[in-house]
Amino acid sequence: MRSFLLFLLLAIVPITIITSCAGGEKLSPDEMLAFSGREKLPTQEDYPDDGAVILYENFKDQLFLDSDWKVNVKESRHRAILYFNDKAEDWTTFSIYLDPEVKLTNFYARTIKPNGEVIELEEKDLHPTQLKADFVAFSDDQSVKFTFAGVEPGCILEYVYTVVRTESFYGGDLWPVQAAIPKLYTRFAVELPTIFFRYKYNWNYSPTNIELDPPQMLKNLVNQTSSKDRSRIYFWELKNIPALKSEPNMPPYFDVAQYVRVDLKYDNWNELTKSYWKRIKDIFGQDEDPYYKKLAREIVGDAKTDAEKIERIFKYTQEKYHYLAMNIGESGIIPHLPQNVIKNKYGDCKDMTVLNATLLNALGINAYPALVNTKDRGRKMLNLISLDFNHMITYVKTKEGKEYWLDATGSSCPLGEIYPSIEGVDALVIFKDGSSKFIKTPSSTYQQNQLKRQISYTLSPDGGVSGHAKLVFSGNENLSFRSRFKDANKKDMQSVIESWLNSNTPDLQIDTLFYDDPSEIESTFSMEFDFSKKNFASATGRLLIFKPSIFQTVSKLDRYRDIKRKFPIVYSAPYKISDEVEIHFPSDHFEVEAITKSIADRESFATFSSYSSIEEPGLISYKKMYVLKHCTISAGQYDLFRKVQKTIATANNENIVLRKKM
Repeated sequence: MRSFLLFLLLAIVPITIITSCAGGEKLSPDEMLAFSGREKLPTQEDYPDDGAVILYENFKDQLFLDSDWKVNVKESRHRAILYFNDKAEDWTTFSIYLDPEVKLTNFYARTIKPNGEVIELEEKDLHPTQLKADFVAFSDDQSVKFTFAGVEPGCILEYVYTVVRTESFYGGDLWPVQAAIPKLYTRFAVELPTIFFRYKYNWNYSPTNIELDPPQMLKNLVNQTSSKDRSRIYFWELKNIPALKSEPNMPPYFDVAQYVRVDLKYDNWNELTKSYWKRIKDIFGQDEDPYYKKLAREIVGDAKTDAEKIERIFKYTQEKYHYLAMNIGESGIIPHLPQNVIKNKYGDCKDMTVLNATLLNALGINAYPALVNTKDRGRKMLNLISLDFNHMITYVKTKEGKEYWLDATGSSCPLGEIYPSIEGVDALVIFKDGSSKFIKTPSSTYQQNQLKRQISYTLSPDGGVSGHAKLVFSGNENLSFRSRFKDANKKDMQSVIESWLNSNTPDLQIDTLFYDDPSEIESTFSMEFDFSKKNFASATGRLLIFKPSIFQTVSKLDRYRDIKRKFPIVYSAPYKISDEVEIHFPSDHFEVEAITKSIADRESFATFSSYSSIEEPGLISYKKMYVLKHCTISAGQYDLFRKVQKTIATANNENIVLRKKM
C-alpha cells in the first residue's frame, strides 16, 4: 500500500544512510556478461540507435518478520549500464526516492572506465534533494541523488543499494522489464516467509505487454534476515529486452511497456477495500459529531438545493485549505482526522477527501472516498487486486441520483469539472460498509474545452496596425490557465501575454490589459487587450501584404516526422480553438488584391478550416478553427494526422494582399 502515492509525491523523512562495501555483490564485466550469455561487451555499432545498454540488472524484494512479528521489506537494486553516448545522459544521474522510516544501506556505485580504471562513489557523494512539484501542487518530496564520475563512451556505470522499509504489510512492487535502453539481462525475485502460506496468505503478479512463464521457485531456504521462519524465493530471468522507443505524445509507460506488478493476493476487490476500510472508517466516520454538523450548516448558509450545498462545501475546502502532498508516517495510505486538517489548514488528497466527505455526510449528502490513478499511470489493470493508486478524490451521489466528482487538490476546479489527468479513468469508490465498485469518471468534450479569440484591428496606410482582442478560455483550457497563473501579478501577466503574442507576431505591443483574477474559481477565464505594431504589413511597390490574424494555429509537422508510427498519439483532453477576425482598412486608399484561400481538412479525430471574405468596402472577415475531437489517435491514422498538420502549415503561410489605389 505504500505505492499509494509512490509515483506522485514522496515526503521529507529522517534518512538513515549506512554505506558499506557490498563485497561479493560486486560483479566484474565478465561476470555481468556471463548472465546474458555473451563473451564480450557490445559496442555502439551493435546498438547504433541507443545511448547505452543495461548489462546486468537484479531486483529483489525480501519480506521478513521483525521481533514484533511485523512484516518488513528489503528492496535490493543492482544495475550496471554500458554507456555509449550522450543520448543516455539521463542514466548518468540517479535518484533514490525515500518513504517514511526507511534505512538506505549497502550502497555503492562506481564507474569502470574502458582502460580498467575504477572511480567509486562514497557517502559524501549522496546528496539529499527536495523535489518541488509544478504549479498544480506543492510537495515536500525528498530523495538522495548521485552522479557517476568520469563518464565517457565505453565505461560501465554500476550501482547497488538496499532500502529497508518498516511496514505492517507488503505494498506491492513493480518490475520494469522494459526501459528506454535495451537490457541484456534482468532478474526479479520475491522472497516470502513460509509462515505467510501457513496463514493462508499468498502473492500474485500481473505481467503487462509481455508473455511470461510462471516464476521459478526456491523453497525451504533459511531467511538471512529473520530466524523466525524459512523462506520461499520466486524469481524470473529474462535476456535481450529491446528498448522502449520514444515517440511524440505516445501513451504512458504503463500502457505500452513490458512490466510486471506484484502484490499480496486478494480474492476480490471487496476483500481488499474492506480490509483498508477497517483502517480508515473511523476517520471518515466523524460526520455525526455535532461540531461538523454545525460547521457544515454555517458553510452552506442559505443554500437550498443539494447542488448549492455541494458547491459551497467544495469551495470552502478549496479556498480555506492548502494542498500539501505528503507521505509522513502512515499518511501515505491513511488520511488524517478532519479535525487535524482543520487545525493545520493543509492536507493531501486523502485529507481533502476526508474533509469534503465529512462535511457533506454531516448534511445528509452521501459522499465517499474514491481511489484513482492519474492518466500518466496508464489504464488501471483490474486483474491485479492492489491498492496501487496514486490519488484520492470524493464521489458524491445525491438522493436524486446526480453524481459529482470533487478534487479539492485542484484549487481552480469549479463544481462539475475535474482535471484532465483524471478524466475517463476507473475510480474505485469505497462505500460505508467497506464494499467497493469501479465507476468511470466523466470525460470532457471539445465543446467544453475551448479557446475563443475575437480580434478586430485597423490597418493604416503605412502598414501599421492597432486593434483589440478578447480571449475566452473554458473547460480544461480555463483550468490550465488558472492553475498556471493563479499567483501571477499584473507585471507577470503582462510579460506572459506579450511573450505569447510575440511568438506569433514579433514586436506586437500591448497598450492595455484586462483579465479575470486567475486565483478565482470560475468556469471561464477571459482577457482583453489593445495592441499595436508598426510595419505589421509588408510593403512591396503598391502592395501591402500581411497575415490575417495575430495568432497562429501551431503546426506540429516538425514534431511528427514522416516515419512508421508504432504507438497511438495521446492528448490529455479534446479541445477547440477558434479565431474570428475583423480587418478594417482605409477603402479610399486600398482595394483588395487577394484574400486567403479557403482551406479545410476534416478527419474523424480532428478538423481544421480557415477562410476569409470581403464583407464590405474596407472590411475583411477571417475565420479559423481547429478541433481535436478525440484524445487518442491510432497509429493507423498517423498519416492522416500529419496531413492535418500540413494543412495547418499551409494556412499559416496564407496572406491577404491589398493594392494601393491610383
